[in-house]
Amino acid sequence: MEILEPSVQLIGQTQMIGDSTEESPMKLLELAIRNCYKSEDKIEPDSWKKIIKIVLDNSHTSTLEHVSFNWRIITSRDVLQEIARHRIASYSVESSRYCCYSKEKKGMKFIKPEWITLEQIQTALKLLSIKQVSEVLYALEDEISSDIKNVYLWLTDLEKAEFSYNYKIDHGWKPQQARVSLPGCLKTEIIMTMNIRSLLNFFELRTSPKAHPDMQVIAKKMQAIMQEKYPLIFGDKSEK
Repeated sequence: MEILEPSVQLIGQTQMIGDSTEESPMKLLELAIRNCYKSEDKIEPDSWKKIIKIVLDNSHTSTLEHVSFNWRIITSRDVLQEIARHRIASYSVESSRYCCYSKEKKGMKFIKPEWITLEQIQTALKLLSIKQVSEVLYALEDEISSDIKNVYLWLTDLEKAEFSYNYKIDHGWKPQQARVSLPGCLKTEIIMTMNIRSLLNFFELRTSPKAHPDMQVIAKKMQAIMQEKYPLIFGDKSEK
């Protein structure tokens, strides 16, 4: 059993043929935008900055759909369910039906929830190795905080799930059958492609305090990458 932090990686983007510069996606946007007004003759090295700002100020965001970004996201199956609700986007997901998580194959990995710290996990793991559940929950009532007890119970759930899954695999069940024992925090990998307009909507909804804490972690990591690369589109609107 292994506990992982969620992570995101930008792995690709739409760009002009023959232009691999950082500004290439923005130049492609400019070409698409100016096609609407037939003002291609006004294209200059940095003219994309002005025309894209005009589009954003006037909410003509359909023109931003011509550029997409490709992501590798490592998160839990629970968060996957929330991400996959977003349109327009494309998803290729690690299959728990065909991937085997037995000790001899991929092994079982789980994603750490945002509200649990690594220190809490280390403390709970020590208890897991020396104490029974009844001792932790009752005999040590005054010595251990409720948070540590909850983390301890979560780890015991994972340990039981791992044992149950491996037992089923060892006794003839296929991965698509044994996966009934897998919890929602099972690690999964997603390749996601989403255009700029959809990303703006994604960030608006999923970085909100109303979003699930684990969903916020993924969205804020992605947003930080885009704010650094293309602040004109993804930066703080109050600064524009």
